[in-house]
Amino acid sequence: MRKSKLAITGIVCVVSIFALQTLLHKEPSSMQAVMDSLWENHHVQSIHVGDTDSVIAVSIFDKEEIAKVEKYLEQNLSKEKLEHYSLHVFLYSPDDKEFRDNARGL
Repeated sequence: MRKSKLAITGIVCVVSIFALQTLLHKEPSSMQAVMDSLWENHHVQSIHVGDTDSVIAVSIFDKEEIAKVEKYLEQNLSKEKLEHYSLHVFLYSPDDKEFRDNARGL
């Protein structure tokens, strides 16, 4: 009887420690989850994550959203992703020339 109580206590301790570590060590959201949430939470026109160029480009409809989207990405992407990719958030325009200029940062 004493051994089973000791075993149960040990198991409870191990599970508690594992649960506590999981709660304290919050992993940053995955890239896909962060990009999906942009569509849901911000007025985004398009998102491009570069394969050969290390850029995350996000075009948005509302100029006032630029800073919010940049902050959101900086807070939700992992440190490694932020070091690998440069962020470029710019205003969408239906005019092709203006869109290209905005995308280039002109």
